[in-house]
Amino acid sequence: MLEILAMIWVVKKFASLAFDKGYPRWIFGFAGALSYYVPILVLSLIVLPILVENGAISFDSETTATFSVIGLNLLVGVACCATAYQLLKRMPDKTLQTGDLLDDQTV
Repeated sequence: MLEILAMIWVVKKFASLAFDKGYPRWIFGFAGALSYYVPILVLSLIVLPILVENGAISFDSETTATFSVIGLNLLVGVACCATAYQLLKRMPDKTLQTGDLLDDQTV
């Protein structure tokens, strides 16, 4: 449930950034969703099972394992998402690239 709420927030923030920069909202929203969800899937389905199987990580109980996995998923998802957001934020505004705003301004 927490991951679903985080995903909704991420898509809204990325779509808002796209609107501010003059890009289609769905592209940035999709990029935000992927930047959050793909690392979580890789961690949960590939990395953690290998670490548990090799004995690098052990859990005392199923409850501890559940909360640890949720915490790691959120941490990794937020870190990757924040990185993607900063990269997209540095992109130049589309309106400034095409010169639309420059035509309306007087010097």
